[in-house]
Amino acid sequence: MDYLTKVNTKADNYYIPTIGTRYLGTNKDSNALISYSTQMQNIGWTGWGKNGETIGVIDAAIRLETVKISLADVLKSEGLQYRTHVEDIGWMDWVQDGNMSGTVGQSKRVEAIQIKLRELANYNVLYRVCIEGNTWTDWVKNGELAGTTGQSKPITAIQIRLEEAEPLDNRGEQFKGTNEVD
Repeated sequence: MDYLTKVNTKADNYYIPTIGTRYLGTNKDSNALISYSTQMQNIGWTGWGKNGETIGVIDAAIRLETVKISLADVLKSEGLQYRTHVEDIGWMDWVQDGNMSGTVGQSKRVEAIQIKLRELANYNVLYRVCIEGNTWTDWVKNGELAGTTGQSKPITAIQIRLEEAEPLDNRGEQFKGTNEVD
């Protein structure tokens, strides 16, 4: 509800902005499993989003140019890596937890991203992006491509979250019980 603005103070009338809704994050949360910040056209660096929050600008032609993604200290062993597909450059090299992927000061759009953890990680990383024109991709995970390549469509917002790779009840030995009643 934070994105709603009261129109009439004497009645409960609200409107939803149709263009340029900005999600620019806050201070980094040390309790967040995953945190991410982006450098946006004409905005600069955003604050930090966490655990699936939206970071970027929805329904406006303000492109994402660089991204930084970081895991909580207790998850560093999960081996976070990511890379971006950038206008006129193509795929950037894979970078590690907390480093920048994209460009700064070159006015180049990020068009796609891949994010992964080490093989056999305890978590899956899920992510999706908003492409210019307010089109969200489906959620993808573990190194799959989110966005477009070769279509000149900039990413304008991103969401990233973690989930357990296996439900907790499938780990270790379980007591199955019997159908007898004592």
